[in-house]
Amino acid sequence: MSLLHRLRSKRKSSPERSPAASTSESAPEAPSFTFLRTTTQSVEEIAPPSFPGDPAPPPPPTSKAKEPKERWYRRGHRREDLGLGGEDSAAEWERRATALAGEAAAAEGMGRKRSVSVGSEGVDGDIQSAIRLHEEGDLERSTRLFGRLADQEDNALSQVLYGLALRHGWGIPQNESLAVTYLTRAAGNSAQIESQALAAGLKRGGAAKGELTLAMFELANCFRHGWGVKKDPPKAKTYYEVAANMGDTDGMNEVAWCYLEGFGCKKDKYRAAQYLRLAEQKGHKTLGNTWIWKDKYGGPMPQPPVKGEGRGAVA
Repeated sequence: MSLLHRLRSKRKSSPERSPAASTSESAPEAPSFTFLRTTTQSVEEIAPPSFPGDPAPPPPPTSKAKEPKERWYRRGHRREDLGLGGEDSAAEWERRATALAGEAAAAEGMGRKRSVSVGSEGVDGDIQSAIRLHEEGDLERSTRLFGRLADQEDNALSQVLYGLALRHGWGIPQNESLAVTYLTRAAGNSAQIESQALAAGLKRGGAAKGELTLAMFELANCFRHGWGVKKDPPKAKTYYEVAANMGDTDGMNEVAWCYLEGFGCKKDKYRAAQYLRLAEQKGHKTLGNTWIWKDKYGGPMPQPPVKGEGRGAVA
């Protein structure tokens, strides 16, 4: 299984119970619920109503991180995923991604200096070690390892992850402008490898397609929120759409939001519905989006054929 496949898997954790939270053996433990209100921009925890005799609720988290801390290493890319137009269209979008990444790298003065790295057995092992350290809460050692891989190995995935650590201050002083530099380096390095793959006729891209997609999505977030760069809604929308058409389901949902809100583009509810439909078909379902399956947006989601029906069925 490739490293990027492993990075997609959700972190399996079992939260420890605090001794102070234990109750007497005679009283059953009350179930615990967490209420969340989500939007395309934020996740907010909602406090449930309290009643006399209830224990005091825990204090709200004080972290001001701009996105969930553990999201970065769970994201990845499945190379078999395609965008709205199928394989040929996906190749065209990847060419567009390589062009955008190359232009961004050139604007930052990042010419090609040496061969770039996507991964090797040793580098992949170091990346996994850095991820484990992050999960264990040792952010300083984790980020330091990502930084070494990003600089010494010129590894594109490590450049993305080190850029995210810089952007959000994970084990290192927060530096959003330097974060953009590393994300741009990752995109440019990945684009070099993908350009060679496309020139060789590989429509589904080469070894760095996942890294390029990830870098494009995270750069879109920077342009959207003004993290390290001036806010640029049209550029954010463009980068989201490129990532979406390279198969990234988060990109599909975010560019759909752009079309719904007119963020960096004209409002286009039909176009938004197409991206949301595609995201749901790939398993990224959002509550409250049943409207996208109305007839005017293409009708209900196609259902898999019933066993024994269709071609090859015996009467």
